[in-house]
Amino acid sequence: MKQHITIEQFKEIGVKMQGDIMSYTDKKGDGVLYYKECAERITIGKMIEILKDMCIIQHKTFKIVHDISKSSKDMFYVDLSNCMDGNITWHKKELCDALWEAVKEAQHEI
Repeated sequence: MKQHITIEQFKEIGVKMQGDIMSYTDKKGDGVLYYKECAERITIGKMIEILKDMCIIQHKTFKIVHDISKSSKDMFYVDLSNCMDGNITWHKKELCDALWEAVKEAQHEI
């Protein structure tokens, strides 16, 4: 199971959002190591913590489902919901990837 995002995933977001997300970690690097260090610090546990904090601020909820039925082929679902906006759901083979999509969306809305 993938434990943290990749450097490429971290680079998908803008510099401001990178800084906002990294404010949840306790260390910042610089140069090439910056991206590697940042990606390695955005773990499954850290993304759950980030989502929890963002959902409190935005009055949203999130849930994580691991569907092991044959029809789903062992997928993880992360559902971000808001009474006003409805639900957005990401489904990925890796929990880390589904959480990353949810974190990017939640951070984008701040």
